[in-house]
Amino acid sequence: MERAPRSDELSTDTELGEPKTQEEWAEYYRLRYERLRKPLGQPLGSERDDPAEPSSIHIIAKMDGRVVGAGCWVVGLMFVRFRQMAVDSDCGGDSRERAKRERWLHAQARMDRAG
Repeated sequence: MERAPRSDELSTDTELGEPKTQEEWAEYYRLRYERLRKPLGQPLGSERDDPAEPSSIHIIAKMDGRVVGAGCWVVGLMFVRFRQMAVDSDCGGDSRERAKRERWLHAQARMDRAG
């Protein structure tokens, strides 16, 4: 298996946009699962379990052609709510700060699921 490049090996050019190809969608959901659900012991597929998923806004960040970020916004009649953000571990900066951000994101995801 090929090693992912470290953040210092990546270009500083980041492309943002909606996932368009099957490959981009697969990488988008893989990143959401690996960074947000797997650490919580959630099953594969749980990254797609929100009923608002089809009507949400999905954004990816790509560096050197590789998906390194995934974000999701839920759109309602009177609101837009940022729901998830996953960043590839090679692009997340300091590991202690990354761990704090991930704990916050996981806690936010648990609160969102609780209602």
